[in-house]
Amino acid sequence: TEAAYDKKSSLETKIADLEKMIEMTSNSIDLKAAEISEMQNQMKRASENREGENAVFQQTATDQRLTQVILRKALGRMKQVYNFLQDEPQPGAAHTTLSAKHTDAGNGPARFTRYEQHVGGNRVVTALEQIIADSAAAENQAIETEQDAQAAYEMFMKESNVAITAGNKMVADLTEARVKA
Repeated sequence: TEAAYDKKSSLETKIADLEKMIEMTSNSIDLKAAEISEMQNQMKRASENREGENAVFQQTATDQRLTQVILRKALGRMKQVYNFLQDEPQPGAAHTTLSAKHTDAGNGPARFTRYEQHVGGNRVVTALEQIIADSAAAENQAIETEQDAQAAYEMFMKESNVAITAGNKMVADLTEARVKA
């Protein structure tokens, strides 16, 4: 009888230890499942944020490219207007009613003067060229920022997936230990 009571006491202690172990593994499983769920939520938020950042980048890049195209057209027109092509002026025909001499632009009426290049044109062209350069720099900066953000996002997702895989393995191991207990 004494041996049976010792065995019973030993088994009750073992049962209490196993119940405590089951409780601890259940708590660990719940904590790890909560961590996994939180990581998945963070991944979802990171994906949504990344989509938003990418949309902003796409809009910025499109705006800068359109700005550059428009400004290049304006620059080309300004160069034409301000005659930066450096062509030699062609003499015009003289007014034959006023002059019986050969056609010579110098024989025209006094009120017609030779067209002069506007001195302010160079400043306009320089300003347009600077704005185009600034726009290209802004586009390049946006591209670099986008690439950095994409690399950081990919690294975060990779690390999160590794952590989730490790967490799921730990949950499986703890569940197996709980079942054995």
